[in-house]
Amino acid sequence: MPVRRQPSRQCETTVTLAANDTTAVVSYFRYAFERVILAVLSVYAVVTVLFFAATGTAWFEIRERLAVAGFNNADQAATSALRDRLIAERGLDRPLYSRYADWLVDVATLQGGESLVYRASVVSVLDGRVQTTLGYVIPGIVLGVVLGVGLGVFVALRRDGVLDWTARLGAYAMLGVPSFMLVLYARFFDSLTLGAGDLDTWVVSSLVVASAVLAGQLRFARTAALEQTGRAFVTALRAKGASRIHLLRHVLRTPRYRCCRCRSASCCR
Repeated sequence: MPVRRQPSRQCETTVTLAANDTTAVVSYFRYAFERVILAVLSVYAVVTVLFFAATGTAWFEIRERLAVAGFNNADQAATSALRDRLIAERGLDRPLYSRYADWLVDVATLQGGESLVYRASVVSVLDGRVQTTLGYVIPGIVLGVVLGVGLGVFVALRRDGVLDWTARLGAYAMLGVPSFMLVLYARFFDSLTLGAGDLDTWVVSSLVVASAVLAGQLRFARTAALEQTGRAFVTALRAKGASRIHLLRHVLRTPRYRCCRCRSASCCR
């Protein structure tokens, strides 16, 4: 009589692990899908608020233009003609739902509409200007992150020293000074020391962006490095006489990922 074999415990464990892995993968994709849907809904919620804000601003501008025309003793016919022209230029003569639908479609297709100032599409107006902006923003961010993280970790290893206090006060000062004031100071320094036009505009813009990023990253890097230097394994390495480079390599394991996150407020201040 054949004997029925019972499944081994190892097979049961393998099946259980495979089921757990499948469940984890499904949960991850479900979480990612939910986050994507939430992000899309958030974008369109912001876009909706911007639509009504832009519509209200357009009507406010029209009323302002009509008030100026009335102040200049324009007659009723001229005022009505001006009102009709302004409404037609801004598309306010169309129904609200139609304009809102076009607004959503333009956002989905990355079309910015028409510029009333340049009399051209927003995409064509931005063409070339975006490249110019990225030309000084990207180098400024890279320079600010590299210097901020490096300097923050460096002063953290010399806590409460002269360099530490100097770097901290300098970071607070850079965070407190508006970017446009830094540009004015740079131009003033340029005209006094280098002569008019010697300091390139690209260099000034990159340095201003770098200063804003550097101040924030220095504080983040210093805080993260201090959290690491206070741990037991760092104290043990110091007690064993580890070199500063060896100690720095262990300290940077966590902060080098945490501190390279650039906040929008720091980069676009």
